[in-house]
Amino acid sequence: MGCQTSLHYNHCLPIFFNPTESGSQQSMQRGFVYQSSGDFRVSATGFKEVNANAAAEFASFSGSKSFANVSSALWTTSFQVAGQLTAATVKGFGVVFTDVDAANTSSLEFFDVNDKSLGKFFAPVHDNSSPHSFLGVQFSNARISKVKIAHGNGTLIAGGKDISDGGLNDLVVLDDFLFDEPLAKQ
Repeated sequence: MGCQTSLHYNHCLPIFFNPTESGSQQSMQRGFVYQSSGDFRVSATGFKEVNANAAAEFASFSGSKSFANVSSALWTTSFQVAGQLTAATVKGFGVVFTDVDAANTSSLEFFDVNDKSLGKFFAPVHDNSSPHSFLGVQFSNARISKVKIAHGNGTLIAGGKDISDGGLNDLVVLDDFLFDEPLAKQ
């Protein structure tokens, strides 16, 4: 699909992190899929093309690009066996959040194979030495089938400034998802 090389993925759900079509790049087959709809984007400009008021808030953690659902600050992801449409689980999952200014606004809630919550955990507020915060959880006796991701309490597409710049909302983007190899659900 042409959208795999685009910076705007909202019409390509959920294939960006797990394309399964013949000829798909194996390096893109990671087994991470979106369950929620939204306007998912990757940006090398701090999302200036979406919200110029907040662009200076976001620095990438690795490489030069960051990721966000610019139309929703809460969305759900699940897992598939890499390169397949087979539902899968992981033991651990983590996210690098960029510009968490307010406590209890960015979180990960984990669910097991029976859709029971394994707990909701909040990303720490970044300190003055870095705009990045990391939140990751590994379960020793449970498998994660989906994760609800909350990044901030406002949307980039709504415009406006970040709370640290006098705005009303904590605007947050993401950089790097870490998880173990997705294994088929049992």
